Amino acid sequence: MDTHKAIITRRTHKIFTGEAVTHGQIRELLELAVMAPNHRLTEPWRFVVVPHERIETFAGVVVDSIRDDEHERLLGKKRNLSEQLPKLGAFIHVAQTPNDDPITQKEDYASVCCAVQNIMLGATALGLGSFWSTGSVFLRDPVIAYLEVPQDWIPVASLWLGHPAGPAKSARKPATMMTTWVD
Repeated sequence: MDTHKAIITRRTHKIFTGEAVTHGQIRELLELAVMAPNHRLTEPWRFVVVPHERIETFAGVVVDSIRDDEHERLLGKKRNLSEQLPKLGAFIHVAQTPNDDPITQKEDYASVCCAVQNIMLGATALGLGSFWSTGSVFLRDPVIAYLEVPQDWIPVASLWLGHPAGPAKSARKPATMMTTWVD
C-alpha cells in the first residue's frame, strides 16, 4: 500500500477479532516509529509492548483497576473494556523521555506523536486496525506497574492493535474548511 492510500484509509478501530499481531509485525511497526522526524535527534520515544500472548492478563489488570464502587461512567467503561481488550492483537504503551529544556520537551512530544502516527499508518498498510487511546485507565498505578513503566516517562499513547472485526466509520471534513490562504 502506498503512503497516500494508507493516510486516506487509516481510521480508528476499537473492535478486533482476537487474532494475534505477530512479533514480526510489531517489530516492523516499531522500526517505522523510530523514523519519525525528531529535531536534535533526541530520540525521545519509548515503547512497552504487550504481545498477544499476554493480552488476557493485561486486560485483567486494566479491568480490575476499575473498582466496582467508582463512578457509573467508569463502570460502563469497565464493561466495555472487559469485552474489547481481550480481543486485541497487541498493545503498545508509548511514552517520551523527559527533557529539562521546555522547548525540546515540546518538540519531543511532537516527535513521539509522529512516531505513533507512523505505527498507525504502518498498521493500516499491513491490514491491521489501530486505536490511539489517551484514557486515564491505562495510567492507573496497577497498569503502570504491570507494564514496568519508569516513573519519569511521559505517557503519550495507549495504542491498541489488531485485526479489525469490521469496517471503521469516520468521516472527515475537507481541508478547505480549515485552511486560509495568504493572498
